[in-house]
Amino acid sequence: MRVVEFYSGIGGWSQALWQLQLQNSHLQFTIVAAFDVNVAANDVYRNSCQKSARSLYSVKSMANGPVAKLPKLAHPSTWEIPSLKSIDQLTVAELDTLSADLWVMSPPCQPHTRNNKTLKRDTADSRSNSFLHLIRCLEVMEKPPSYIALENVIGFETSNSCEQFKAALSQRKYNYQ
Repeated sequence: MRVVEFYSGIGGWSQALWQLQLQNSHLQFTIVAAFDVNVAANDVYRNSCQKSARSLYSVKSMANGPVAKLPKLAHPSTWEIPSLKSIDQLTVAELDTLSADLWVMSPPCQPHTRNNKTLKRDTADSRSNSFLHLIRCLEVMEKPPSYIALENVIGFETSNSCEQFKAALSQRKYNYQ
């Protein structure tokens, strides 16, 4: 399964997929792209990927049977993984080229958190722009992903951003919960 990780941070989604793959050897994930604008987080992401690969090697050498491989990290010539390219600068053509089966994401939570008592909430908060851009791209892609996994804070589910996301999912005939 080809995976694109948006708002990749320190690699939480990748780590979760690796653990899932270790427990279910029939699952195979390839991270074809990951995006985050935080340089420090991207360094941690790369480091944690290397550590996971080393620890899997240790498990393999002690195992009596086959052990699931870690998801491959594909390195498209356009960007490295994770990329510093801003999500709101991605084009529909670039997203289609990735041919993702699965998008995973943790969009910025600050616009939706209960602690944000300002007027700049939800779609009025500029930190929502990249997520809204992804929604617009999803609506017109020729090759949208088969699956999308999104996590966020309490409050997101009642936001305008979430309503726009659900509308795009409905328009593309996704089943969601």
